[in-house]
Amino acid sequence: MELGARKIERESMPKEQISLSQLGKHLIKKIGNSPQEKLVAVYLDNGFHIIKESTIFIGTVDSATVHPRDVLREGLRLSAPQVIICHNHPGGSLSASPEDERFSERLKKCCELVGINLVDHIIVTPHDFLSFKAQDLI
Repeated sequence: MELGARKIERESMPKEQISLSQLGKHLIKKIGNSPQEKLVAVYLDNGFHIIKESTIFIGTVDSATVHPRDVLREGLRLSAPQVIICHNHPGGSLSASPEDERFSERLKKCCELVGINLVDHIIVTPHDFLSFKAQDLI
């Protein structure tokens, strides 16, 4: 059953490279309207093709306590060389909080230790998204 699930999952993923714009729009639809904070990890191969997308954590209306190990566990299992993380702000703010920035920095350091490239951290709201990389926050 596991192999069948993996085959279906891989067949439904886009075969072309994913762009930041495409990913941002997809994540707005997926978690932008969620009443709770959600953290999603998108694991990529070296060609920026999606290997897997996973909801790592579901928090409360205004917080999500997540640890780098939660993101890295699946990345290591998949042998994914790259990851993009994303979370929503149910309150609608596109501003990165100090906690968001600290988590990104901590995750980046942990990723470097295990050989996974943290490509970006994206914040989404119901209508827009913010890229940490584009804002030089990562």
